[in-house]
Amino acid sequence: GNVLPRDGGGFRIWYHSGSGGHTADKVLCYAESDDGINWQRKMISKEPYEGVAPTNILLGPKPAIAVPCVIENQHNSDPNERFLLMFNSYTRDYPELADVMTGPKRWCFVATSPDGIAWSPPKGRLAIPGKADCPISIVWDPANGRYIVFLRGTRDPAPFDPSCGPNGESVRVRYCRAAVSNDFIHWSDPVELLRCDEVDNDPFSQIQHLAVTRRGAQYVGLFAR
Repeated sequence: GNVLPRDGGGFRIWYHSGSGGHTADKVLCYAESDDGINWQRKMISKEPYEGVAPTNILLGPKPAIAVPCVIENQHNSDPNERFLLMFNSYTRDYPELADVMTGPKRWCFVATSPDGIAWSPPKGRLAIPGKADCPISIVWDPANGRYIVFLRGTRDPAPFDPSCGPNGESVRVRYCRAAVSNDFIHWSDPVELLRCDEVDNDPFSQIQHLAVTRRGAQYVGLFAR
């Protein structure tokens, strides 16, 4: 998840939580802090989760809310859309979109909120196809009036020489990709940015995610390899 400043001082965090495993529940949770060190979960939701209520779950587990990223709206001044959210989820949670969501088993979705708590639509809007299950990073590009989202991508596995790994198994190639949008609803097709195996010919050196922020007129990125 990610942290933004809170009105009047302090900080707010939106983060992904779950019970573990590929079939686990994945939810969007929320907490606040006065100093950025000590955090308090805000028990906002009255809906019980596994018999417990209230909770600090804002969305999920149906649909699954994976690797959420929240950013303040930069493209308009609509108070109902002050905060913008992108997350990755499974097609299985969207039977109503089965005719549209063909191919990839996961997609990215977007939603808006006036306060960072109540999100609309509750299941999000379809945005970008593909698996992006590592941290998502979104920045505003003021020079071009657009958002840039940095996502993990996954290429189909290909066989490698047995010396590359145990039993010479196929290796899924992870890389960084990016897409742009002027309105946070309509997104370009993602393009590949970084892929380690082209650099050092090592299929086990792969990029998990690229976290990007703006500092002045420059973009600064930190990636996990």
